[in-house]
Amino acid sequence: MTEDSGKIERQVDRQDYFERLPEIDRKNIRAIVSTFDEVLREKERRGILKAVGGTIDKPHPRKDIDITLRLVEEEADKNIDDFPDYLEYSRARYTIFQDIIREVVSRNQNLEIEEEIEPTIDEEHDNPSILKNDGTIKIRTKAGTLIEVIRIPETAEAGETKPYVLLTEVLKAA
Repeated sequence: MTEDSGKIERQVDRQDYFERLPEIDRKNIRAIVSTFDEVLREKERRGILKAVGGTIDKPHPRKDIDITLRLVEEEADKNIDDFPDYLEYSRARYTIFQDIIREVVSRNQNLEIEEEIEPTIDEEHDNPSILKNDGTIKIRTKAGTLIEVIRIPETAEAGETKPYVLLTEVLKAA
C-alpha cells in the first residue's frame, strides 16, 4: 500500500483475484482482457483495465463484476479545449470507449451488450461540467455474472481509494 496525493493504492494480486472468482467468471474476464489487449493495439490506443468493487473483497456470488477502463488521450485526439463544455468532451471520449467495448464484445460469442449508459449531466447542479456518470456499458454473459465496464475519465486523478486488481495495461500503441 502506498500513499500519493491523498489516494491509497490497494492493489490486489491478480492471481489471487482470479482464484477467488467462480470458474465461469474467471474465463469470461480472461477472454475480455485478452481481446481488450488486441483491440487496443489494433486501434493504436493505450489504456488500463482494472477490476474493482465487491468481487475483490466480498463473498461470491455478486450481482455484477465491476471493471474500470481508463483510456489515455492520444496525440491525434481532440482535447477538452476543442469542445464547448465538459459534457460534450465526455460524450466524445465515451464514443471511443464504446467503440472499444463493442469490438471486444463482438469478438466473444459468449458476451453481448445489455445496456449502454452515456455520460449525463447531474440535473441537481444543471452544469455541463458536473456529470452524474462518465459512461458505463453492461455486458451480459451467456453463463456467469453480469460485467459492468465503467469509463474513468482521462482527466480524473489516478489512484484508488478501495481495493483493485490491475487486469491489463496497454501502454504502448501498436
